[in-house]
Amino acid sequence: MKIFYAIIVLLISACGNTNVPLDAEARRMVDSLSAAHIGLERRDIDSICKQQQTTLLPHLIDSIKQMRLQQIQEQLKTIPK
Repeated sequence: MKIFYAIIVLLISACGNTNVPLDAEARRMVDSLSAAHIGLERRDIDSICKQQQTTLLPHLIDSIKQMRLQQIQEQLKTIPK
């Protein structure tokens, strides 16, 4: 319900003169809404990062190991016998 009132306040204040600064209540509402939204987005991003760490990271490590082993094999070929 708080969000509904905040949206109403923002919409009403958006209809007026844009050069008038926001009052304390409007600033508080904007701050509260943005803080809540940032918290939700941060949780989503954290879960995506964790998911990628478990799925993508092992594949990347294997690829790096394979490339390095190929480099070592190439270097070993240049050593005189």
